[in-house]
Amino acid sequence: MDAHCGCPDERDEKCFISAPRPITLSFVEGRERRFVRGAFVCIMLLTLFCAANICAQTVASGTTGDCTWTLTGPEWNYTLTIEGDGAMGAGRPWFLHYFSNITSLLIGDGVTSIGNEAFSGLYRLTSVTIGKSVTSIGESAFSQCTSLIEVTNRAVKPQAISPDVFGRGGNAIDRSEITLYVPAASVAAYKSRGVWSKFVVASL
Repeated sequence: MDAHCGCPDERDEKCFISAPRPITLSFVEGRERRFVRGAFVCIMLLTLFCAANICAQTVASGTTGDCTWTLTGPEWNYTLTIEGDGAMGAGRPWFLHYFSNITSLLIGDGVTSIGNEAFSGLYRLTSVTIGKSVTSIGESAFSQCTSLIEVTNRAVKPQAISPDVFGRGGNAIDRSEITLYVPAASVAAYKSRGVWSKFVVASL
């Protein structure tokens, strides 16, 4: 729309100037969009940071024989880690308060022996990793671990273990649907070794 410039001769086309155009919101909206995107990125980064801290959170810890044990992770999905150089002790100090929350077990490469009934009753345990130095696994060490899906055994030589390690008689865990991952060069040895042969043996 045109506006008069104030000259006496209104018929003179030169006396008319264009009225200023209305200010659009595109510029403001562009800034807002950039702000929203930036805020979203910040929130996502903060969420990931908090999640990482939660996952790394130490819930409880202690000692067992020559080793240490640590529980980490968010509630209902704890990872139990056993580390050290030597044998685990008797008992299972992680059981009383946390047995229903432990879903993963990591036994370090320096551990040499797993005690009797060490992890018995961890009914939500789904995965187990056994370190390469473990040569002895006590009786009923994994009995009643009825949610097991996979076991990783890093020992090159299959351990000679009791038939009761994974439970006794009719209460024994059905290993026919549990995958046992072992070193590639040891697959044949595990497939022909007692208790281990009952698993679905696969290469690491």
